[in-house]
Amino acid sequence: MALARRWAPTLVFLIASGVLWIGQRVPGAGSTAELLAALGVLLALGLRVAAARARPAALELALGGGHLVAAGGMVAYVFHSDVAAAVLWFIGTVPVVCVEVSLWRSPAELPIDPRRRRLERAAARGLEAVLVLVTLGALNFVAARRDLTIDLSFLRQARPSAELRALLAGAPPDLQVHVFVPAASEARLRLESYFDGLPLAVRYHDEAIDRALAHRFGVLGNGALVVARADQHIGLDVGLEWTEMRQQLAEMDAELQWAIRKLSHPRRAYFLGGHGERAVGPDAQAHPVDVRNPSSGLHVHEGPIAERFDRLHALLRRQGFEVGTLIGRPPADGSLLLWVGPQAQPSPADLAMLSRFLDGGGRLLLFLEPEAAPDLSSLLGRYGLRFVPKLLLNDESFVRKSFQPADRQNLVTTSFGVHPSVMNLARSPSHHPVLLVGAGHLERTPPPPGVEISIYETVLADPRTWVEENGDFELDPKLESRGPRALAAAAVSRGGELRMIVVADVDVVSDALLENPGNQQLLLDGLAFLTMDESVAVASAPADPPILHTRKREVIWFYSITIAIPLAIVAAGWLGLRPRRKDEEHA
Repeated sequence: MALARRWAPTLVFLIASGVLWIGQRVPGAGSTAELLAALGVLLALGLRVAAARARPAALELALGGGHLVAAGGMVAYVFHSDVAAAVLWFIGTVPVVCVEVSLWRSPAELPIDPRRRRLERAAARGLEAVLVLVTLGALNFVAARRDLTIDLSFLRQARPSAELRALLAGAPPDLQVHVFVPAASEARLRLESYFDGLPLAVRYHDEAIDRALAHRFGVLGNGALVVARADQHIGLDVGLEWTEMRQQLAEMDAELQWAIRKLSHPRRAYFLGGHGERAVGPDAQAHPVDVRNPSSGLHVHEGPIAERFDRLHALLRRQGFEVGTLIGRPPADGSLLLWVGPQAQPSPADLAMLSRFLDGGGRLLLFLEPEAAPDLSSLLGRYGLRFVPKLLLNDESFVRKSFQPADRQNLVTTSFGVHPSVMNLARSPSHHPVLLVGAGHLERTPPPPGVEISIYETVLADPRTWVEENGDFELDPKLESRGPRALAAAAVSRGGELRMIVVADVDVVSDALLENPGNQQLLLDGLAFLTMDESVAVASAPADPPILHTRKREVIWFYSITIAIPLAIVAAGWLGLRPRRKDEEHA
């Protein structure tokens, strides 16, 4: 009974607070709850005055002051100021409850001075707890409304290099960058910070919303960046999550310089004509008839599309090339020369002209096929290559189109050499199978004396492929044998000035096959190798130095975190409480 009388003022006040809190959530009960809460607060204060007869008046006055502070929080709650209401109510109520608990646990015979110090410590600890909670709540409130990220890495964030800024100073004004990332994402914040202050028009899109623009640029999802100028564009991957963006941003400076240079200074690509070539200059657009092979996911076409090369010309234009045609002469400015499927025999003068072009540092991309292939042994032999105009067949790894033995010439390969002209293909060969139809193969030959040339077999046929000798599309063990053959090769002079890529198939870049990702990547990698200019430096922003972990250091960190630090905290607490216990025992 005595305990109930001692706790009565605090219990009444807590009940009044609960009534007000519940009443505000019950429709139509707000006014009644407010009246009952006010009466409860007045009753609690009256009980405090009555309790002053049995306990020190100063103590009851202090507890009553706590009720008044908490009552201010209740008033703020009525006027819908939730933050102020919570802060005032807890500041006024928690110390009062702590003092009441301390009084309940204190011995009745304890002298007044030690009891007063004990009550003061209880009130102080209750107030400290409330202030800690208020501080945490304030930090959480600010953090929820201000998204601030602190990066403590060496560079803190990828920054544009001085070379990129200098390059943009002379860039054409119609150069634009389109970034496809969601609006509320860390990728957007990182990229905005990167491009901030650059003299470059940067626009941000969400692929899920701007689908028409994404389709125009060939973007299949967010996490892509497109550098565009007029009808030309180059896409780059940036990622969405910081774990994958970090490396992408470290390399993006160099990739941006490469893309900007490519679009700012258009290059020229000429098709050589005059020898019955299958592709010479831009063709009219065609609408293909698509026949899909469900077993391989590759596309094979029927009809006249196999004779068209519109996609080849479109891809060259997208990569920043101005496309033209030359007959009887090589390009005078050292541009890229494409020779696609010559069928008539070139004259000795034409072959000598091409040799002079290559010896002078020219870049040639040559596509040959077994059917009606001219004799180019004098040209290719000079650079250590020989084209064998015989069909390659495979009865295990091929694409079915007519379900006849002739389908065995529809080769699929994922075997690539180690060379820059197939760099991206070699990184993920299973994702980039290359499809060829009616391909021959290439062989190495000793170059003439005095010619320093390096030959790299870049694309290899499946090891189960054989050379067809008798035309029956069946393997004859007496005449034919399986084995990998070179489908493409690169010839490079020692200084790197001469660069030539020879592909033993023409259909690989026709409209029938060029929509396959592997065929596109084969052409893109080859173009990048042929047009590479080492004299143009592409400097990237410095990257963070790697953090090296050793087993000894990891063991130290493990025991420090799990044992040493907790023991230090326990020891500090024990040393801090020891003087207080001595004072209480002395009292």
